[in-house]
Amino acid sequence: GCEEHWHQDYPYNEISYSSRNNDDFYRLILAIDDNTRENGGLIFIPGSNKLGYLEHDDILSIQHKHKYRLNSDLLDNIYGKYGVQNLDVDSGGAILFDNLVIHGSSSNQSPKSRTNLVFQLLNKNKVKQYKINSEKNLLRKKFEKNVISEILKNI
Repeated sequence: GCEEHWHQDYPYNEISYSSRNNDDFYRLILAIDDNTRENGGLIFIPGSNKLGYLEHDDILSIQHKHKYRLNSDLLDNIYGKYGVQNLDVDSGGAILFDNLVIHGSSSNQSPKSRTNLVFQLLNKNKVKQYKINSEKNLLRKKFEKNVISEILKNI
């Protein structure tokens, strides 16, 4: 698998989700394969959810997908205060964390696969009506398509 830049999950769910409260959104990751440092397992900044919502840079990934990532200057200060934790998870194990925990992963450069099932657990009272945000979602898809078209023209 490819790397995931340092991020919080909240920005990815802003289209359909209306709360920045840690207790309203969780992500559950169930490891199908072993997740280790060698095959690009998850990396966390423990206690970072106490910082609240942080601004993210809007980027285009190496796979030409719209992504969010935390600013590197901001991260330098956070590393020093909270440290970084590689989280190895055995096949069949799980990780549960809230939407404000800073996390990411390195790319898998090993011959071992790293497959996971990812579940989102939301407070049903905080979920927006999809219809309200469908225009924003369509604009994002249109933006991605236009950016990719421009990149391909220049190759």
